[in-house]
Amino acid sequence: MVAVFVGATSGIGLSTLKQFAKYSNAPKVYVVGRSKQSATPLLHELEVLNPKGIFIFVETEISLIKNVDAVCEEIKTSEQMLDLVFLSPGFLSVEGRKDKSPEYLRVNSTSSGQAASKDLSHEQPNR
Repeated sequence: MVAVFVGATSGIGLSTLKQFAKYSNAPKVYVVGRSKQSATPLLHELEVLNPKGIFIFVETEISLIKNVDAVCEEIKTSEQMLDLVFLSPGFLSVEGRKDKSPEYLRVNSTSSGQAASKDLSHEQPNR
């Protein structure tokens, strides 16, 4: 079984990843996140949970579309198909826009991560 987990270094994604690693039969898992150094303890924990599993960290800032494309291309070079894709990056902010990425995505920065959403500031609301 081949899986990709995006946003699995904390919260629901992290809990789901650990359970998947624990109960899957020899999974191959790509964990996509911003810092391999920060994820190293997690990778070791996953290997302890499932010594038959293969856990690969892909380091990138997933809030940029060009990075999403690059990660997809990287994984496609090794895999013919995926059995599971689990996406749970970011968080919900009620503070509004703080910064904007080059692709005009809203990027809200916190100490725990970043989230992206479509910039709707130029669109008219539906009435």
